[in-house]
Amino acid sequence: PMTLPDRFIDHNTQDAQYHEAGLDAAAIAHTALHALGVAASQQTA
Repeated sequence: PMTLPDRFIDHNTQDAQYHEAGLDAAAIAHTALHALGVAASQQTA
Protein backbone atom coordinates (compact mmCIF):
# COMPACT_ATOMS: atom_id res chain seq x y z
CA PRO A 1 0.00 0.00 0.00
CA MET A 2 1.10 3.53 -0.72
CA THR A 3 0.12 5.93 2.03
CA LEU A 4 1.48 9.06 3.63
CA PRO A 5 4.15 8.15 6.18
CA ASP A 6 3.40 8.55 9.88
CA ARG A 7 6.05 11.21 10.37
CA PHE A 8 6.43 14.94 9.98
CA ILE A 9 7.16 16.13 6.46
CA ASP A 10 8.85 19.52 6.25
CA HIS A 11 6.86 22.45 4.92
CA ASN A 12 7.50 22.81 1.21
CA THR A 13 5.63 22.79 -2.09
CA GLN A 14 3.11 19.99 -2.59
CA ASP A 15 5.31 18.41 -5.25
CA ALA A 16 8.32 18.37 -2.93
CA GLN A 17 6.26 16.93 -0.07
CA TYR A 18 4.89 14.13 -2.26
CA HIS A 19 8.42 13.40 -3.48
CA GLU A 20 9.74 13.21 0.10
CA ALA A 21 6.84 10.90 1.06
CA GLY A 22 7.52 8.64 -1.94
CA LEU A 23 4.16 9.43 -3.50
CA ASP A 24 5.23 11.29 -6.64
CA ALA A 25 4.58 9.96 -10.14
CA ALA A 26 7.97 8.24 -10.43
CA ALA A 27 7.54 6.41 -7.12
CA ILE A 28 4.00 5.33 -7.98
CA ALA A 29 5.14 4.01 -11.38
CA HIS A 30 8.07 2.19 -9.77
CA THR A 31 5.81 0.56 -7.17
CA ALA A 32 3.26 -0.50 -9.79
CA LEU A 33 5.94 -1.99 -12.06
CA HIS A 34 7.54 -3.77 -9.11
CA ALA A 35 4.15 -5.25 -8.16
CA LEU A 36 3.78 -6.50 -11.73
CA GLY A 37 7.25 -8.03 -11.67
CA VAL A 38 8.70 -5.75 -14.31
CA ALA A 39 12.44 -5.23 -13.83
CA ALA A 40 13.76 -1.67 -13.81
CA SER A 41 16.02 -2.48 -16.78
CA GLN A 42 12.92 -3.32 -18.89
CA GLN A 43 11.33 0.11 -18.35
CA THR A 44 11.39 2.56 -21.23
CA ALA A 45 11.83 6.29 -20.90
